[in-house]
Amino acid sequence: MYYETYIAKRYLFSKKKAGFITIITSISILGVTVGVAALIVVLSVFNGFGGLVTSLLVGFDPHLRIEMTPGGEEKTFEDVRSLLRLNPRIKAFSSFISSRGMIISKSARKVVIVKGVDEEGVSQVSGLREKIVLGKLSFQEAAPVAGIVVGMTLADRLGTMVGDTVMIVSPSNIESAVTQLAQPQMKRFRVAGIFQSHNKEYDGIYAYISLASARSLFSKGAGVPRESDG
Repeated sequence: MYYETYIAKRYLFSKKKAGFITIITSISILGVTVGVAALIVVLSVFNGFGGLVTSLLVGFDPHLRIEMTPGGEEKTFEDVRSLLRLNPRIKAFSSFISSRGMIISKSARKVVIVKGVDEEGVSQVSGLREKIVLGKLSFQEAAPVAGIVVGMTLADRLGTMVGDTVMIVSPSNIESAVTQLAQPQMKRFRVAGIFQSHNKEYDGIYAYISLASARSLFSKGAGVPRESDG
């Protein structure tokens, strides 16, 4: 019999006169078992929570976002696009315009983050199309009123449904409107779709429009790409 086996047998199955040792051993084994089980449960919960958060964030937004610095030139933007095309590890990329604006409905108004995206390209870099629960992802720029896609929480706060009309007020002309009594930049949109990402931050403050609408609404220059640029 090995020495280790003898010691284990000696303390696990002691004689009656040393029964107290068996009790202590049982309590120790039970304590170690409970501690290990608790550790496994906690690690499993954290791993599951981390996977859920990752799926919510990465599954809705692109893995990487490149933003132009204030005052950036068109040449810089084209250089970045050329580098992205040459990198074989990049499966897809799409242009976007992002700015804050006020969205106004018949019953409410709210400051939101408005994103101008390419209708086809955004499906390659995010899960927006898969998150649409009402309506569809369609901006219909050629229609009399362009389309807009909003989050479920935002639609509830605005009291709007698919087919309703909302107004977006851009901050780009606010200063000149105040000093020169000019009208701020505004544009009407028809709610074409409502998405639900199961993230209150996204569902409550994000609205999506086409690149062309965002360019005119936020007074972006020629350096901002068009939908056909990829």
